[in-house]
Formats: sequence, C-alpha cells, structure tokens
Amino acid sequence: MAKVHSLFTCQQCGYVSPQYLGRCPECGEWNSLVETSEDVRLKTKDSRQIQSKTRPVKLSEITSQPKERISTGISELDYILGGGLVPGQVVLLAGEPGVGKSTLLLQMVKSRISKLEVGTLSPEMRSKKLDSGISKNQEIKLQHQRSNLQFQTSNFQRQILYVSGEESPSQIALRAKRLGMEKLEGLLLFNETNVEGIISEMSKLEVRVSNVDNEVRSEKLDTKPSNLQTFKPQHPHSNFQLPTSMVIIDSIQTIWSESLSGVAGSVGQVRESASQIIQAAKSLNIPAIIVGQVTKEGTIAGPKVLEHMVDTVLSMEGARFEETRLLRVAKNRFGPTDEVGVFSMKEDGLFAVSDPSSSFIMKRTVPVAGQATTVIMEGTRPLLVEIQALVVPTSFPAPRRVGNGVIFSRLVTIVAILAKHLRLPLERFDVYVNVSGGFSVSEPAADAAIALAIYSSIKNKPLPAHAVAVGELSLLGELQSVPRLARRIKEAKRLGFTNVLSADSYDNLSAAAASL
Repeated sequence: MAKVHSLFTCQQCGYVSPQYLGRCPECGEWNSLVETSEDVRLKTKDSRQIQSKTRPVKLSEITSQPKERISTGISELDYILGGGLVPGQVVLLAGEPGVGKSTLLLQMVKSRISKLEVGTLSPEMRSKKLDSGISKNQEIKLQHQRSNLQFQTSNFQRQILYVSGEESPSQIALRAKRLGMEKLEGLLLFNETNVEGIISEMSKLEVRVSNVDNEVRSEKLDTKPSNLQTFKPQHPHSNFQLPTSMVIIDSIQTIWSESLSGVAGSVGQVRESASQIIQAAKSLNIPAIIVGQVTKEGTIAGPKVLEHMVDTVLSMEGARFEETRLLRVAKNRFGPTDEVGVFSMKEDGLFAVSDPSSSFIMKRTVPVAGQATTVIMEGTRPLLVEIQALVVPTSFPAPRRVGNGVIFSRLVTIVAILAKHLRLPLERFDVYVNVSGGFSVSEPAADAAIALAIYSSIKNKPLPAHAVAVGELSLLGELQSVPRLARRIKEAKRLGFTNVLSADSYDNLSAAAASL
C-alpha cells in the first residue's frame, strides 16, 4: 500500500518541509518552497524479509575491461572528456543563456555524423592488400562485404536523438541551417517533455542499433586472419566504426514525470526525471548529454544531487560581447578534471581554438607600461594570459580596487604587499586590473604578474621585451615557486617569451621590480 503525502521543497537547496514556510531555513531564500507530493510505502513484515538479489564480490574477481571511447568529432571536446564519450556516460552541460550550449551540441552532431566513414578500410588493411597474398576474387568479395556494411550501418543517421523541451523543431532547424546542417539527415528531433515518452524513444533507438550491431558483427570473412583483418570497431585511429546512438536532452528543467505532481523544473521533477534518464542510459549503454539551466548566481539550477548523479559536469563560460568561450570540466568519472576547452564564437558557429595561449595575449612590437604576461595551468594544459593594470590618482576618500578576471581579495592583498614592501603610495591611487580575453585567473601563480603590472603602471615603466612573470607572492614580499614551473617555462619559450621572472631568478618582489 502507498499513501500520498504533500511536502514543500525548496527550489534552491532542496530542503524539505512538511508545511509551507515563507523563507527556507536552510539557504535563507524567500518564497522558494513549492508543494510536491511523495508516495510513502507502508512497512510490512514481509518487506523486512526481502533479500537482495546481489552478493558481495571480491576485488580480485572483478574483471576490468577498458571502455571504448566514442569521438564527438570536436577536438577540444574530446580533449576535456579524456578522449571522447564512454557508452552509458551521462554528461551535464550548463551555462548562461545564449552562451552557445545548443550550438555546441548541434555542431557535435554535425561533426559526429559527417566524420563517420562507415565500411572503409583502415590504412593498415590497404597496405596489406598486396603483401598478404589476397587474390582478385577475395578482394572483390571484400569490397562486396564492405558495401553491405555501408548499407546496413546507414541507419546511423537516425541514431542521434535530440530531445528539445525549450525550442520547437522549426527553431532548431533555423539554427541548423545557419550551421550548414540543412542537408544533414542524421538528426532525429523529438519535441517532448514527458520523461516516460523520452525513455520509450530511447529504448526504440537502442533496438535499432542492436539489430544493426548484430548484423555487422555476424559478418565473417573467408580469408585467414593472418592475411586479412576482420571488421571490428577500432577507435580512435581507424576509419571504420559501428553505429553508436546518442541522446541529447535540452533541457532537464523542462522535463516532467507522471509519478510526481509538481511542475516541471521543481526540485522533485528535476531529480526524478534525471534519475530515470540516467538509469535508461546506463541500461541501454548509450551516452546521454543533459543540458542544465543556471541560476542568477551562476550555479546549476535544481538540486545539488543532480551533479552527483551524472558522470561528467561541463560548464560553458563566456560573455555575449566576446568571441571566446571556455568549456570547463568540474567532474569527470572517466577522465581528468579541471580541464578547459577553448572555443571561438563566429557567425557560423563555435570553432575549437588549436592554440589557446595565442588567444589571450596581445602581440605588440613595443612593450607598454601596465602590462605583464603570466602562465597558468588549466588542468594539464599551460596557458599564457595577459594581465593589464591601470593606476590613476583617486578622486574618492577611499581608493577603488577593481578586478576583472581576478579574485578581489587576492587583488587587495597584492596591493597591500606593494604598499608595504615596495613603499608605493597606493592609498592615493585607484587600481584597476583586467585579464584580457575574458579569462578568469584564480591560481596564485599569477600574483607576480599582477604585482609587476601594477608597479609598471604607477612607475610608467614597461616590462622587458619577451618577459613573462610566474610566481606566488607571500605576505613578506617573497617570490615562491609554483607547481609545474618547468612546463610553464617551456610553453612560454615556445611562444617566444625568453625572459622568465620567477622564484628561480629573483628571491623577492623588490628584486624583480628593480630589474624593470
């Protein structure tokens, strides 16, 4: 038996109350509690005697098999995912409205389908055609089997399901036309917000893939394995790949379940809908990408448990008036975390930036005052960014400290260090610091560059040509070494920055400033 109870759930933090409250006692938000219903199962004597169908297993009994990666067709996206998607992986993609989430997904679909060359021979197979003793009849039979594979796997063009709850198919078609996808028939649009209907279509999708998959795997060649390679999925360096389905949900805040009475977007609906989609993706062994909305504070809307449920959390950052878009990895169960992918927004879509460091530094023939270059680490990738500083006399009783792309508390600390150890009269000056390219710097390795940029501006003395500053500042004005310094210096020298100002060359900030 089951009883239906009415509960009130906070839309910001997920706090549950048996009665309505004007203010959430957990997060302090006003008017955030929404009524939801919950089925409570009554405990019986028989329910306590139910035994689990699973049993504990030893670690030595578990056979670990490597997961085959599925390329997304976009190099930067594959890089931050650790080589591509994994079958059954669930990815949560969040970002501000208009930042380019849907554009990125459509381009991924376009690249994924257009780059899938089904039934073609690998370079190794082509090189062995003459040396392995294949007869003319065998070669003709091989070409015939290859054409059969291409015909059987042509249904892949209907294996990517795009569930749109925010936009109509006509709106998506307009964006697809702008991206040059009007003739691409490999995308199946599904304008549905009911999670039960979505899972039903996901099941049908997997049936089609399984049928084609079995037909392809049943194909055998009569030649000896030593003379000819058999057809099998080889990723990522082979041209031949089996059909792979994929599901995109845009967005999870518009999906609702029949098992709950709350409106779409509520904490209960988001949690239940995401749980069913994740369970379906795992059982069907197909990757799913879920788009999530963000709140006015910039966090992912919905319960925090949503981020714990998925395998990977991606966050897209960037301002509308800037071309640069950053795709960060906050969580990844199948690859590295804290990686960042760099994209450039153009009129015809997003494009991966092959050399991100060149996008954040300005190439000048003559050095200018108030500018310093530093090297920061985003995951395993070193990036060069330019720090710009402007120091002007203040017209206010309290001088202003403005930082764009830097942590404000860190900026105030660096200003205090300069005033103390370099005896700069910064109490009479306004200090403005900006990171070019819209990039945000949070690691302490940029302390030396920020301090030298401020010093260069107030003294009106530019840094030496081809100089890069890397180091953390202590409260005593000392330059401290940072992790992976050798890799940072190597990246700086690759781009022509030969003069490195770091803890290896200077003991403190005063000595580094005296070299200007």
